[in-house]
Amino acid sequence: MSIQTLAPHHTSEPTPGGYLDGELAAHTGLSARRANARAAMAQTYDPQWASAFLAGYQAAAEAAHGHA
Repeated sequence: MSIQTLAPHHTSEPTPGGYLDGELAAHTGLSARRANARAAMAQTYDPQWASAFLAGYQAAAEAAHGHA
């Protein structure tokens, strides 16, 4: 059994941890209201994760609706 690694985002910069979490949240149908609430709660403890989460969520939502 082999483990498949996930490819980083399309840029050469390292992917912040929250970006993938945001993408997965959008793909699983998390509402925008709940995504913003989740990011707001995390903002105090890990602001980089919170902003990356919202960026990933927005990118996945736009791609799903054909705006990317």
